[in-house]
Amino acid sequence: MATIVFSAMALEALINDYGIQNSGRRYFKKHLDRLPALTKWLIFPRLGRGSKSMRTGGQTFRGLTTLFALRNGLYNAPQN
Repeated sequence: MATIVFSAMALEALINDYGIQNSGRRYFKKHLDRLPALTKWLIFPRLGRGSKSMRTGGQTFRGLTTLFALRNGLYNAPQN
């Protein structure tokens, strides 16, 4: 569980930092901060440097999808 949570946290922190660096802290906080992590991974590279978006059918995106789904499942799991 710790590996899932910390991996997701690290990847979300990375994409948030990328978004802040390419849009400015104030703009990021006001408009982009609340976007889902997967959405950030799709749009931030394109907004920041005009890079291509990640392919949604690709292995990397599928891995991110799985990781964030597992993390979210842990948050929504019943507490004993």
